[in-house]
Amino acid sequence: MKKRIFSIMLMFCFAVGVIALFGGCDNSMCVYAGKDLTLAEAIQNVNDGGTIKLDANITLDEQVIVNKTLTLDLGGYAINNTSDIWNDSEGVKTWSLISVQEGGNLTIKNGSLLAKENDCYALDVRDGASLTIEDGNYVGNVTVVYVHTGNAVINGGNFKLLQLDNNFGDHRHLINCLDANWQNGTASITVKGGTFENYDPSNNQSLEHNFVEDGYTVTESTQNGNTYYSVNNSNQI
Repeated sequence: MKKRIFSIMLMFCFAVGVIALFGGCDNSMCVYAGKDLTLAEAIQNVNDGGTIKLDANITLDEQVIVNKTLTLDLGGYAINNTSDIWNDSEGVKTWSLISVQEGGNLTIKNGSLLAKENDCYALDVRDGASLTIEDGNYVGNVTVVYVHTGNAVINGGNFKLLQLDNNFGDHRHLINCLDANWQNGTASITVKGGTFENYDPSNNQSLEHNFVEDGYTVTESTQNGNTYYSVNNSNQI
């Protein structure tokens, strides 16, 4: 009987060790951010191709730059700012909570990016970088996701604005590319999922363009005076 109990305890300890080794996040391919490390520190520490997992909400006081390939698993937490980040001055150009720049390829999921009202975007893409949004909640001002040069793919998520465009007073720039770069093919957005408040990604008024991937459709619903546009795979409706 004692041998049997000892064997069970040994197997349990082994299982716990395996979980810690393979299921945890304590090596250079998987780094936690929030409690002990800032997001910028985690990006610096994680290996190219690795994963950052949040273990707490994060409040930023400056834009965070992603310049490597990584997955940001928000873990159900939120990244926000309470002081202004936006600065469009020459040589500064801080536009967003997170900016994916040269060498960057960011996949983000499972949480929220909540920009301070009347301040910045949630995400931007520059220098030919790439962004993939799998799901989550994204709140910005004038624009939520902006592509200067590079590409963004939206597979899911909820997107809304706090501050509308001052020139038009509407949601037309909720997701947006720099016009000239979209026209010359160096900036692109592809939408395969997601729900957008008061914005139809199949009818971008600024670029007069359909961002929705072929084979996907947009359905409308109304709630509390807002219209929500949801993108779905036509074959799965």
